Amino acid sequence: ATRIVEEVHELAPYWEGEFTPLTQITTEEDVFVAWELSFADKGAVYVFRREFCEEDTFMVKFTSVEEMQKYKLVFIDEKLERRDGEYTGAQLREGLSVELDDKRSSMIIKYEKA
Repeated sequence: ATRIVEEVHELAPYWEGEFTPLTQITTEEDVFVAWELSFADKGAVYVFRREFCEEDTFMVKFTSVEEMQKYKLVFIDEKLERRDGEYTGAQLREGLSVELDDKRSSMIIKYEKA
């Protein structure tokens, strides 16, 4: 429980910035939904695979990044396991493939300028 509370506190500042839906806003249960929160030079993308979504991969196209800039990413799954990566803004705008093996699962992708 402590790790979850720490994660909530870590992500809280992003909610003060820009909110951008990356998918259609819907209550349908057979789709992915995603949004991006950006604040200053960093942000977070939330990706959710809903209960009846048959697809296990979703292409995330970041909107609040600069094409020529490099970004450090942290991928956080539901078990709060983390994996790091580094991408250019151009790569993130073109799209990053996110795979969620389980239905009713999610991932948070935090990013900041490298």
